[in-house]
Amino acid sequence: MRLPSHSSGDLIVDRRAGFALALARAQDFAGAAEVMAEAVQIAPHWAAGWKLLGDYRAGAGDEAGAIEAYRRVEGLDADGAFSATLSLAALGASALPGGTDTNYVEGLFDEYAPRFETELVRDLGYSVPPVLGRMVGEALGGARVARGVDLGCGTGLMGREIRALCERLE
Repeated sequence: MRLPSHSSGDLIVDRRAGFALALARAQDFAGAAEVMAEAVQIAPHWAAGWKLLGDYRAGAGDEAGAIEAYRRVEGLDADGAFSATLSLAALGASALPGGTDTNYVEGLFDEYAPRFETELVRDLGYSVPPVLGRMVGEALGGARVARGVDLGCGTGLMGREIRALCERLE
């Protein structure tokens, strides 16, 4: 998980975290964990840093080290934004929680929202709205309707496709 909005407050620590992220993207999780371990030594109360350290250690196959880091997150993350319990459960170090902390889910969605549509359409090839838009247009036979409603729960992709078919679009 990327955590760009969770700065340590220390530029040197954040630079180390950025270097660790670059190593992780290059699949060098052991190197990323080493650099991240140095970062959290400088900023020991930085929950996001400990979460990243746990993730990198897990990626490197160091389950014991990951568990240790996630336990630190548990102690530092009172509102559950980093959901250390889920990470610990994934490693078999705790039971699955009865529910997921809403702060974690909210943070996850907030972090993903800026790139959601791009990844959905460009990277995953999502093409349902244009296909449905053509089908609706064909069913209408060139006529327009007085009112149309886009009841989707996305970013308005369907509304863009049917807008020209409606006098008014809700």
